[in-house]
Amino acid sequence: MPDHSEREIAVLVGEVLFNREIVMELVLSACTVETLVQHIMTKLGAGNRTQISTWVTTTNG
Repeated sequence: MPDHSEREIAVLVGEVLFNREIVMELVLSACTVETLVQHIMTKLGAGNRTQISTWVTTTNG
């Protein structure tokens, strides 16, 4: 399961924000956001951002 920081990013991915928008929203570096999105995908076994969005929707983030 994603940790707190990853869940926060997963919710924003679920809101269909691009990494660049997440960077601005959370004031993180682009590299950090990209890494965290990859960690989320690995932990969830997700192949794409749509699957992260589905996870957020079905688990309430």
